[in-house]
Amino acid sequence: MAAAKIQDRTKFLGGPWDVVKGKNPVLSKGLFKPPMDPLVDQYDKHKAEFDKLRMKKTELKALITSMTAKVVPATTNLTKLSEESGKAAKDISASSAKHGETLNKYNEGDDPDTKGVYGALTALADDCTANAAMYKTIGEKMSSTMTEFAGIVKKTAADYKSGADAIEAKVKKLEADMNGLDDQMRKLAKNYQDIAIKADKDDTADSIRGFLTMLP
Repeated sequence: MAAAKIQDRTKFLGGPWDVVKGKNPVLSKGLFKPPMDPLVDQYDKHKAEFDKLRMKKTELKALITSMTAKVVPATTNLTKLSEESGKAAKDISASSAKHGETLNKYNEGDDPDTKGVYGALTALADDCTANAAMYKTIGEKMSSTMTEFAGIVKKTAADYKSGADAIEAKVKKLEADMNGLDDQMRKLAKNYQDIAIKADKDDTADSIRGFLTMLP
C-alpha cells in the first residue's frame, strides 16, 4: 500500500468506528484483541494536530501583512526622494542651458569677452559641484532607505522560512506516524475479519471491511 499524503486525510475515524462497534457489540466483548480503539484515538489526535498546523500555516500570512505595514514609511520616502531627484534633474537642465547661453554670448565673434567667458565657465563649474553634492545627498538617502527596506524584507523572509520549516517538519512526522497507524489498523482489521468469519459473524466482517475504506 502506497504511503498517503496527510492532506488526503479529510475524515476523523472515531465516529465511524463507534458506529461499527454500536452495530457489532461483539467487538467489545473480549473476542477481538488487541482493541482497535487506541489506534483510532491516536489517528484522530494526529488528524486534529495536522488541522492546527494547517491553520498555523495560514497564520504565516500575518508576517506579510506586518511587513507591508512596516515598509510604508520607506516606500513613501523613496517616492519623495525620486520626486526630488526628478525635480533636480529638470532644474539642472534649465540651469545648464542658461549657463550655455551666457557662455555662447561672451564667446561669440572675433573678439570674445574673456572675462565673461571665464565667469560663465566658473558659474557652470560651481553649479555642477553643487549639483553633484545634491545628488550625492539624495543618493545616500535613497541608499539608506533601500537598506532599511531590505532589512525589513530579509527579516520577514527569515521569520517566514523558520515558521514554515517548523510546520513542515511536524507535518512530515505526523504523515509518517499516520501511515504507520494505517498499517497497524489494516493488519489488526484483517485479524478481526478472520476472527469474525470463524465465529460466523459475517456482518461484523463486512462492517470492519467497510471501516477500512475510510483509510486513504
